[in-house]
Amino acid sequence: MAYYVQNEPQSIPTLVDALQSWTVDILKKLAALVGDGKGLPTRKADLIEYIRRHTEGERLQTLWMGCMRVFMTPSCSSPAM
Repeated sequence: MAYYVQNEPQSIPTLVDALQSWTVDILKKLAALVGDGKGLPTRKADLIEYIRRHTEGERLQTLWMGCMRVFMTPSCSSPAM
């Protein structure tokens, strides 16, 4: 029998499972961010596959490093309170 903590968020086993819960509009924006911008699909299933293909292996590492560079710049630091 599985044990669940009442306030713990539900885990999502795969990226595809997570993407299934998002709208096509959000998936289009994400696809534009992770892809090369060429031939973006319009159907939800195709968008999910496009995102999955563009976030596997070394592509994910490259994407992550790009994000880290953006977040490490001084202009992205949180304002002082």
